[in-house]
Amino acid sequence: MAHRIQLILAIALMLWVVIFGMARCVKAETVTIITDGGGDLIAYIARANQYRKDGTKVAIIGSCASACTVFLGLPQGQVCVDRQAWIGFHQTSSVKPQPEAVRASYDDLLWQQYPDEIKRAVGRLTPNLTWLRGREIIPAIPQCR
Repeated sequence: MAHRIQLILAIALMLWVVIFGMARCVKAETVTIITDGGGDLIAYIARANQYRKDGTKVAIIGSCASACTVFLGLPQGQVCVDRQAWIGFHQTSSVKPQPEAVRASYDDLLWQQYPDEIKRAVGRLTPNLTWLRGREIIPAIPQCR
């Protein structure tokens, strides 16, 4: 009798793990960006790659500048922008002095993250921030609903 109860409990536990584990896999998380001034480019690219792999969605509803903009390169359906969002683009910079060639390679890496429509809207990366409103990039990135 005790063995039968253990077996039933074990089966129930396995079913619970399968059902809730599958539900967790199906439901993608959404990260909402309200204010993000950027940071370490490599860390942001790594986070974007993890979001791409996990299916995590990113909703940019506020300001997103600098390295934060790499999220615009997520696949269609994984990123959206609010019409009132502010998106800021600029050349990469570092708190540590770096040779120009290193900075330029980081600029190239950042630029590669953007869809072509974003590249056309920005023109080129400069030392000064170029701000675009969400409504200006909605043709390239879907509007958050």
